[in-house]
Amino acid sequence: MKRMFLISVMALIPVLALAGWMRTYGSAEYGEIGRCVRQTSDGGYIITANYPNDSTESTDIWLIKTDSMGNVMWERIYGEGGYDKPYCVQQTNDGGYVISGFMNIDVWMMVGDIWLLKTDPDGDTMWTRIYRGNCFNVGNWVEQTSDGGYILTSNWNGAYLLLLKTDEDGNTEWSKNYEWGDYYETGYCIRQTTDGGFIVATNVGLFKTDSQGDSLWLKPWPGRCVQQTLDEGYIIVGRSSFNIRLRKTDTNGDTLWTRVYGGGKKMATASSKPRMAVTLS
Repeated sequence: MKRMFLISVMALIPVLALAGWMRTYGSAEYGEIGRCVRQTSDGGYIITANYPNDSTESTDIWLIKTDSMGNVMWERIYGEGGYDKPYCVQQTNDGGYVISGFMNIDVWMMVGDIWLLKTDPDGDTMWTRIYRGNCFNVGNWVEQTSDGGYILTSNWNGAYLLLLKTDEDGNTEWSKNYEWGDYYETGYCIRQTTDGGFIVATNVGLFKTDSQGDSLWLKPWPGRCVQQTLDEGYIIVGRSSFNIRLRKTDTNGDTLWTRVYGGGKKMATASSKPRMAVTLS
């Protein structure tokens, strides 16, 4: 059975003017959603997406490897029979891949656990780890760290921001929760910084820690994705009403400049059933 969702790779320029190519994978009938795509060391791409099952309400994790033109080289399905979803994928130092996401063995219960999955370069499973809570816990972002381990960020038990550090085999080295008042604190993106610490884009603000996850500062700049820049400051993208806000900061998180993109109105879609949700990084 074929499945389809839409992937478009483009620069930050008008789409119709200079879009390079577009590929579809699967079938529009089932509403697959591409969650994350990254370029790989061979110039191709690794994509992770939802894979709905026909006969049940469950979903699996779908991993697709393509060449530089988006042609499928191989694909793999991972699942435990419940409502399993991927959120982030990254190529690792050994040429394999690590996926963070969500596992729920009961599709009718809105609870679940963070799922970390490691594969070899061909997408075959090397190991999986489950980090259990007592609510709806999602591995929003995973990044390999300089010591070969991994750092994850998420919401934990519906109440706190979570940072979880593991070794190269996914075994927990430390985990820390953070809360700042009456918020549903969620981490969307985390990167290791040049000082060995971490920078986190959250729904509360831009959050900096040291290498052990101890808080250094929090700035009131909510965002979805963050990257350290060559001057050791940060670039963070988020939302401003119905617009996109791009913010550049110095190394202490203080604003150097901001830019807002968009017309300030909620954009209507051609279909009520989305077929694309892809992260480019």
